[in-house]
Amino acid sequence: MTILAVTSVMRASPKGSSHGAVHLLDVGKGRVARVVDWKAPGVDWDLPGGGRGMRGIAFEGERVFVAGADALYSFTPEFELLAVHRSP
Repeated sequence: MTILAVTSVMRASPKGSSHGAVHLLDVGKGRVARVVDWKAPGVDWDLPGGGRGMRGIAFEGERVFVAGADALYSFTPEFELLAVHRSP
C-alpha cells in the first residue's frame, strides 16, 4: 500500500474560499482524500498568490508539519491542528 501526501495552492480562488489543501493519495486503490481544506483568515487577497495555500509537508514521529506562506503548521497524524509556528 502506497499513500502519498500532497499539498496544493489555489492561486485564483475567490476571496473567502478554500485556497489550499492537503490530500492523501492511495496509489494502489486510485483514491484521493482531502484531509485539510485551507480557508485561513487574514490572507492578502490583493497579491497574486499572496499567503494562500499549503506549500510542503514533512513527517516527524507523531507530528505532521505543513508549510504555509508565512507559518509552519503542526498537525496530528489525523490532521487535527496542534500549533502554528511563526518567525518573528
